[in-house]
Amino acid sequence: MLDDRRRPVIRAFLVCLILAAIVVSLFDLPAGLTVVIFLGLFGWVLVTQGGKFSCRHCGKNVKLGSNTCHHCGREVSSWYEQRKASQTPAPPPERAAPLRAPAVVHAPPRSYRVTLEPTTYGFDTDGIEGDDVTGAGFHLRDADGQAIEHEDPQLAELGVAVFKVAGTSFRRDALQAPAFAAGQRVALVQEPENEHDPNAVAVYDKERRLHVGYVPAEIAADVGRRPELWALILWEWRDTEGRCGLKLLAHPPSVEIERLPA
Repeated sequence: MLDDRRRPVIRAFLVCLILAAIVVSLFDLPAGLTVVIFLGLFGWVLVTQGGKFSCRHCGKNVKLGSNTCHHCGREVSSWYEQRKASQTPAPPPERAAPLRAPAVVHAPPRSYRVTLEPTTYGFDTDGIEGDDVTGAGFHLRDADGQAIEHEDPQLAELGVAVFKVAGTSFRRDALQAPAFAAGQRVALVQEPENEHDPNAVAVYDKERRLHVGYVPAEIAADVGRRPELWALILWEWRDTEGRCGLKLLAHPPSVEIERLPA
């Protein structure tokens, strides 16, 4: 069994020998010139018939018959494997996978505690014929006991939203239910089929039976994208006819709510 490295040399030798015999038979040449022609043909055939192939390591051309790539110095396949690979058509390129939007990686939420401190106050609105409006609900304090305003930016950084419920004036009867007293949990329900606003988020009691209003339109889309939010009534307003408005606090589960006794 011939070594794979010798096959191209032997084949070149045989080809040159046949060509030299043909030339000698056609032309009566001296022996020295015949040897020169034979060697020239041998070198030409060895070079041109050897061919080239690509190194499977670096991808550059390597002389057929070589066992080592002179570019990267790594061992290459045998002559038979090289020749077979050079005669085998390359497989069709694989179809590129469709581009996908990069996944959004959210940092794990940090745990935080907000304390609800019960309080009440009254003031003259100058808006409804001078009626006195009373507010009742909770002030906020952080884990260190420091007061937090309802509009404090640090609440937004924690994923907490504080907002007045819109549309309560159209639902005064439902608004008087005990389920909408300050401190009660409420449900935020998306209404994608709402003909006025597909981003609308309705406010119901925690049993989802009484509809009292909506999340304000300017933040409804953001709140609707966060179904994990829990909501409670942070503040309520009362006039001479009863409860007339609500303010909610919506928070993620990472924000712990602690309610102090009245």
